Amino acid sequence: MIAYSITNKLNNKKYFCLTGYNSLKQAKYYHRQKAKCIMPKMELKPTSRKGKSPFHKAYARYGETNFRYRIEDRFSNRTDAFAYKERLIAKYNTMNPDYGYNCNTGGNRSFNHAPHVKERQSVAQTGKIMPESWIVFMTEKIKNHPETYPHFQKGYICTEEEREKLRQGQLNSDYVQTEEVQIKKSVSMKKRWQEPEIIAKMAKRERGVVTDETRRKLSKRSSGKNNGMYGKPAWNRGIPIPQWQKDIISKKNKEHHRIKREKLLKEYSKKTEKKCYKCEEVKNLNMFYKSKAHLDGYAGLCKLCEKKKKLDFPVWT
Repeated sequence: MIAYSITNKLNNKKYFCLTGYNSLKQAKYYHRQKAKCIMPKMELKPTSRKGKSPFHKAYARYGETNFRYRIEDRFSNRTDAFAYKERLIAKYNTMNPDYGYNCNTGGNRSFNHAPHVKERQSVAQTGKIMPESWIVFMTEKIKNHPETYPHFQKGYICTEEEREKLRQGQLNSDYVQTEEVQIKKSVSMKKRWQEPEIIAKMAKRERGVVTDETRRKLSKRSSGKNNGMYGKPAWNRGIPIPQWQKDIISKKNKEHHRIKREKLLKEYSKKTEKKCYKCEEVKNLNMFYKSKAHLDGYAGLCKLCEKKKKLDFPVWT
């Protein structure tokens, strides 16, 4: 492979590139045609066309005669060629639009766009909705090539470095979810938590032990100015609760107590013994007086303790 440079004679901006041919004749022909041709429409977006690179736009603007080609070096393998190209781009800072036309680092594996390219792409893509054909296309691509897209596979565990990048991305992001998106997420998550598989999985999960050090960290992180409610008044302070909200709270409380009562009655109907809270001895139910004041139908004191209580505190008439 040949690593070559193209220099604009008018403003001295450089562009570094690679070619697999033995000479620059084919490379010149490629750049000439790329600058002249009208880019075809995108397959998945019939209304939009592919954009030209900054170099080919400049090539079409200034003309072929105002650019000078120069061979930098020759290589026998791709790895060395891409590494050399990446070093040249970093050395001459051609990712900066003031000094060159390269839009990325130029590496074979360490491929990154320039900051101004990322910003331009972000502005261009903001507010756009992916077409359904693109979603179907990417879904099939991920299923057919799982080794190429490991991050989208079920059960993939992110590394510490990836987690830190995701965390920094969330911290530095100014994205605010709309109310419509929040409602959709809430509905989908409620359906998800009602699935039998998820319920069984959460029942079998292992709960970690929260150490004292972790408690101190959590307390420090959520105290003072770090707390989301710091300096804000309580949401219901001075705001009267409307009647419809009171009815909902009352209805939910009554339903909760009804279910709890039925559950306790089922448990008590199976019991044949009871513990006296005075002598703390477990005795048969025949040793207790019947009482409607208790849910199980028997008094809290056994008959012996009841007699002792009457002897200690006689009823005066």
